[in-house]
Amino acid sequence: GADTLSICDSLSVITKKSGLKKNGGLAVFPNPATYYLQIEVQEQGTTQYKIANYYGQVVHLWHSNQITQNIELNNLNNGFYLLQATSSKGIVEQKKFVIQR
Repeated sequence: GADTLSICDSLSVITKKSGLKKNGGLAVFPNPATYYLQIEVQEQGTTQYKIANYYGQVVHLWHSNQITQNIELNNLNNGFYLLQATSSKGIVEQKKFVIQR
């Protein structure tokens, strides 16, 4: 009914890069994604990344010191995911994204 809120209610479609916001240093696009996800961070330094599925299970974990990178999503199923980035300073940011093929 009208009183319920689903995860879809909080997602927006992003088809091209929209600059990093002043209040956040993590950008992911395209959203929905198909076979890759481009990730950008503002902070220089090593960042730990985690991708968790809808159930909270970590499905991909890696470290990178690149500001911009493309991540292949071929091994992940369609659905809702959460990308968490933890900077070397301990700052944690999260972005939701969808894989839809």
